[in-house]
Order: sequence, then structure tokens, then C-alpha cells
Amino acid sequence: MMTNKQQMTRQTLMGALAIFLSSAFCLGQQLNYANHSTVATGVLPARTAAFDYDQDLDLDLAVVNAGSATVTILDNMSNLLFSPGQTLPTGLNPTDVDFADINNDTFIDLIVCSRSSNDVRVYLNDTTGVFGPATIIPAGFDPYSFTVFDFDNDSDLDILVNNYLANKISIIQNDGTGTLTLIGSVFAGGGGPTELRFGDLDNDGDDDIVVALAGSNVVLISENTGTGFSPAGFEATGLFPLDLRLHDFNNDGILDIITANVFSNTVSYIQGTGNLNFAPALNISVAPRPVSLDVIDADNQLGLDIVVATIDGAGVSIIQNDGASTFPSSTHMVTGPNPIHVQVGDFDNDFDDDIITVNLASNNLSIVENQISGIRYPGSDEDLDLVSMINGITVPSNLTVVFGTEGTSVMNTLISFGGTFNNTVGVMLAQAYNPGFPPFTNTPGFYINSFGFPPTTLIQQLLTPGGITAQFNVPLGTAGFYFMVQGVAMTPTAANGIAAFTDALEFRVIP
Repeated sequence: MMTNKQQMTRQTLMGALAIFLSSAFCLGQQLNYANHSTVATGVLPARTAAFDYDQDLDLDLAVVNAGSATVTILDNMSNLLFSPGQTLPTGLNPTDVDFADINNDTFIDLIVCSRSSNDVRVYLNDTTGVFGPATIIPAGFDPYSFTVFDFDNDSDLDILVNNYLANKISIIQNDGTGTLTLIGSVFAGGGGPTELRFGDLDNDGDDDIVVALAGSNVVLISENTGTGFSPAGFEATGLFPLDLRLHDFNNDGILDIITANVFSNTVSYIQGTGNLNFAPALNISVAPRPVSLDVIDADNQLGLDIVVATIDGAGVSIIQNDGASTFPSSTHMVTGPNPIHVQVGDFDNDFDDDIITVNLASNNLSIVENQISGIRYPGSDEDLDLVSMINGITVPSNLTVVFGTEGTSVMNTLISFGGTFNNTVGVMLAQAYNPGFPPFTNTPGFYINSFGFPPTTLIQQLLTPGGITAQFNVPLGTAGFYFMVQGVAMTPTAANGIAAFTDALEFRVIP
């Protein structure tokens, strides 16, 4: 039973937390990209994917080479340096690649589709970071691209293939052990499906589907009914939408759609208004022939920005977001000849988003470093620390951003090494946040707030000499978001006079 003093301490702490969860502000900076370098690929590189497939806490790359019918693995050696790893044979004219755990062994496998061979190939990870021989799965006629997605909601990853010339989407079903079978195809809803993305568009707890139909100049919205998918309408885009993404660009809790429109030299922003409804497209002009896009936090200002590769513009256009569904400015940056794909990620682990383009004409990648300092969330460091273990590996307390996937286990211990806070109430909280709307508050040292995503209390009890421990499992459906875990303890000696806060563990969830 708590003493009166302990009850007062708890009430005071929770009252203080309620005050802290109330407000937010933003710091902005201009774009600052430099240190342009290149990495050789195979012949006619077409697309790349990024993932920490070898589990060494940095983002590696895989590149498909359409001209040499290969996929090249590039190991991240830190400081934006990549070392050639395996080069594996593919089918003819490979055009898409991705990483995913296909056989549910927690190790990341490699998937490639090849247009001229009409197949998808899966290279299983042997648990040491080496990919074995390909398993070949028929994928329908002209498989242009694919998406890995639990289509049948049975807790394993299936593959949906965009068959461009056939105007169909092929469904490759996973039996749960990694055995994949083409079970059929459906009409895509229009001409030339080029990209498929999934997300909860109507906030009903399941994932819906959006398909870019380049030949019809629209995107198709397909609703998840719980027992299948039903067409819910079309939204007009610019001319020939070759690529698309789903993200919440204005932090209203509703996913929006963006497309790269090759023949109108625009990016379409289609704002979600709820219940599978959308506002008419805002078409934003960019450099000639936009072919690929990604989402980036380019300036540490409110709102995720857009970066788009422009194949005739020899680089990328960065469209800055003001966080209020308008995009007031666009900047073009030259990267390499005929960039056909753009990939965003923190490739040097310095807490900001770098840019990689796949340059078709020069058989290489361009790597451009973001030199804006990423936002870190330090604590008060008053003899209070959060010791975290991610899948059994200890994360240093001064490392604020780490990478992981959905389902990753994070074990956190709130501890007072000097004993200052023993026998006082300690609290650990976790919170998801959209990286384009970081959780700044005007309370020094404390950053968890209710800015779109209310915090979850992991544990609240008296601190003991050994600390208190709580486990946090990264939820499914959170790829692309961050999670923050922070510890708090009551103290009359804190710098702000109320409480002491630990350094915050930030966890970026990689698709």
C-alpha cells in the first residue's frame, strides 16, 4: 500500500504529465544537401530497396539491373560508403525489388520481379545475411512491379503483382512457410497498373488498397470489407501516374495519396477527407518526366516533404510541405543522368534523411547527404537513465534513433544508478509519432505529448535499486512511423523543479 507521501507524489507527477501533454511547436531549417558520391551498379539499374537485412543497425541496399539481369547487394559500411556484396542472377529485365520476411523465420529475404521472364523470384536469407538460390514463381504476363502485403489476413506476407500490359493484378499466396503459389489475377480496374500501396484509408482497423493506373490517369481505391476487397472509386491524377505513396501529410489522422505523373510533369497530392473520400488533386509542377517518388523530412519543418526523381531533369525535385495541405515551394537538385528511381533513408545514422537515385544512363547510384542536423531528444541526465534492449541487443543511452521492424521487442529498464530516485514513482511511456510532425513541446527535457497519438503508459511504480522494467512490442501497421520511449521520475531537485526525464529512445519502424 502506498503511503500518503507516495500517493501525493504520484498525483503530482501525473498532474504534471497532463500539463506536459498539451502543446507543441516546430523549428524549421532550409535544405542542406551536399557530399554527392556515386556507387557502381550493374547494367541499366532500374530500382533499389533499402533494409537492414544483416541486422547491424544500418540500411543496406539491393539494386536490380535490367540490362545485366542481376540484383546487386550493397552493404552499408557507414559514412555513406557501400561495399559490393552478393550479385545474384534474376529473370530477364528485372524491374522491381524488395526485402521482406517471406518464411516467417525473422530473417529478411529478397524478392525480385522480372518483366520479360514473367516471374517473381525469392532468395531466402540463410540466417547469416547470405541469400540462397532463387525460388521462381510465375507472376502473370508482364509483371512490372509488386507489393508485399498480407492480402488474406493470415499473418504471413503474400505478393501482389502489377501486370502492366495485361491490366491485371496477380495474387501470389503464401502458405505461411514461405511456399508461394500464383492463385489467380483480377482486373486492375483500368489500364496499365504501375504501383500498388496499402493503408487504412477509412480508419476502420484494416488495410485498404490504392492502385496507380497509368494508362487511365487515375488511382483506384479498393476498400477492405473484412472478407475481401471492393472497388470504392477512382481519383483523377495528372497524366500517366507511374508511382504513388500513401502518407498523412497534414497530420489529420487520415492518409493522403501522392502520384508522380510522367507526361504532365507534375506530382498529384490527393488529400484524404475521411471514409474513403478525397479532395480533388492538387497538381504540383516539377522538373521534366517525374518517374519515382518518396517521402522525406527534408527540412525539419512541420509536414513530410516529397522527393521525386525526374528522368529528363537529371535529378530530383524536393517539394516542401507546410503541414497544412499546401506545398508552397519546390527545389530541384541535379544528381545523375536519367535517374529512374529515388530512395530515401538515414543511410549514415545521423538522424536525418539522405537521398539516393538510381541512374539508368550511367550504371550507378548517386548518394546525397542531408547535412541538416536531425532532431534529438535528450533528457535531464540527473542520475536517471533508460537502458533499452532491442531483440536482445543493448542500445546505448546516447543513441536516440535506431531501426527496426513491426513486431520488434524493446525491453526498457528505468534505473537510478546513484539511487537518487529510489522509492519514488517512476513512469515509462511510449508514443508513436509521424516523423513529419515531431513531438516538440515547450517543456524542457520532456517530449512525449498528445500531438496526434496519445502516449501509452508502459509501467508506473516505485523505483527500486535494480530499476523497473517494461517491454514494448512495436505494433503491426506502423511502418514508416517513429516510436519514442521515455522515462520520468519525480524529484524536488530536478532542473525544472518537477521531474527528471531520461534520454528518449526513438525507434524508426522500417517497412
